[in-house]
Amino acid sequence: MASPFGQNALKKAPIPKPTNPTLAPTVSQTLRTPGLSKISFRLGSVEVTGMQFSQVAQAVDSGRIKCWTVDEFESQGTDELPDGRLVESRYGIQSNAMLFSRADYGKKPGEDQTIVHESVHAAFDLMVPAKKTMTTLSIEDEAAAVLAAAFYIRLCGKQEHGFKLGGGGEAEALELVDQAVRDPGVFNVVNGKFFFTPEETQALRYAVSMSRNYKKFIDKTDGLPTDRTGAVYTYNGVPVCGKKGCK
Repeated sequence: MASPFGQNALKKAPIPKPTNPTLAPTVSQTLRTPGLSKISFRLGSVEVTGMQFSQVAQAVDSGRIKCWTVDEFESQGTDELPDGRLVESRYGIQSNAMLFSRADYGKKPGEDQTIVHESVHAAFDLMVPAKKTMTTLSIEDEAAAVLAAAFYIRLCGKQEHGFKLGGGGEAEALELVDQAVRDPGVFNVVNGKFFFTPEETQALRYAVSMSRNYKKFIDKTDGLPTDRTGAVYTYNGVPVCGKKGCK
C-alpha cells in the first residue's frame, strides 16, 4: 500500500537513520530474485517491468530509498481502509521510505510478496523526474502492485502462503496470472508485455476497490454517500543527494 502521508505514519515510532541495516538487505535481496525480471505488464495507465525491481534494489542499496520499521501504522482517516482492516507495510511517498512492521520483516513465509508489492509503489516514485510530480489513479496503482506480487509467486516459483486470503484482490490476481502464464495467446502481448484490458482486470479492480474503500460508500459519521472512485496517489520523485545537496 502506498501512502502520500508517509511522514504522518511515523508519528508514533522512532525513525532509524539513515536506513535499517537489517531490513534493507532483505528488501534488496528479495527484489533481485531470479524471475522478477520477466514481469512485464500494463494495467490502465500504469506499467510494471522487471527492470523496475532492480532499480528499486539499487536505490535501497544506495540509501536513496530508505527501509524503516514502524511500530504502529497510524490511520490516515476514516476513508482509508474499511473497519477492522490493518496493514503491516507501506511506501511513504513523502519520506521516500519503504515502511515495514519489523526489522526482520521478509523472513517469515509470504512476507517477500509484500515487499514486492511495496516496491511497485517505490518504482513509480523513482520514475518521476526531479522537481516533477506524477499522479496515478489509486485503484490502478494498487491493483498493479497486487498483480505484480501474483506474477512474482508464479514466475519465481514461490509458495502462496495464504496470498489468496489477503482479501485485497490477491485471489483475482492469481487467477489472472495463472491464465496469462498458461495461455498468453488469449491476451494482447507485445514484445513479452501484457496489455491487460479493463474487462480482463474487472474482478481484480473491484476486489481492490472494496478492500481499500476506493468506491462509493455511506460515511458512518454523517450518513452521506461518499465517492472515492477517483482517489489518486501523487508521486514526487526520489532525489539524488550528494555533498552539494539533493536534486
